[in-house]
Amino acid sequence: MTALKIEGRQRGRAYVESVVRHFRHALAALESGSEADIASLKPFTEGQASTLGAYRKTWR
Repeated sequence: MTALKIEGRQRGRAYVESVVRHFRHALAALESGSEADIASLKPFTEGQASTLGAYRKTWR
């Protein structure tokens, strides 16, 4: 991986700081050969449910 995009334009400073900190810890762990604490990243994800996407959506 050469890049990681973190959405923060419509987020508060505290949210962005927390996301960046957690991702830095996870990436540092992976780089050192340790296991990353993926569970610590889950609170920052959106949309916990899977969808079929726009191609299978029934439009009104």
